[in-house]
Amino acid sequence: MLSEQLVRSLFEALEARRYTQALSYISDAFVNTGSLPLPLNKYQWVANLQALINAMPDLCLGVSDIRGAENRVQMTFQLRGTHTAQLKFPSPGMPCLPPTGKKVALPKQRALVTVKDGLIVALHMERLSNGGIPGVLQQITARRSAA
Repeated sequence: MLSEQLVRSLFEALEARRYTQALSYISDAFVNTGSLPLPLNKYQWVANLQALINAMPDLCLGVSDIRGAENRVQMTFQLRGTHTAQLKFPSPGMPCLPPTGKKVALPKQRALVTVKDGLIVALHMERLSNGGIPGVLQQITARRSAA
């Protein structure tokens, strides 16, 4: 499978809630950086996405502009969804948030995916102060201003 198609297949599987299939595209040596301050392994990364998808059933990862050559694929994504169910991240110390009904729309983020031997070994996401999981938490916990 070409690297670009591998990346498309991964994100299609995640949005379709086919987590076992998604994990099959990812190397056991996988490292994700940029989602949280600390790196995540493949199981942590997928579990955090699963928590977001469970809390926001209408979640769209907004993957676009997938392009690359050989073992490097660049992409853009823009997470959007509505927080309608409990958000419980699997990581210790992460908050458990009851549904707020708030719409979440993160800014576009660039990412670089590295592929080796037909599997995704790294996903480096552009670190934005209002992006990734911290950006989701900021938007969900922000107080609404009085009109």
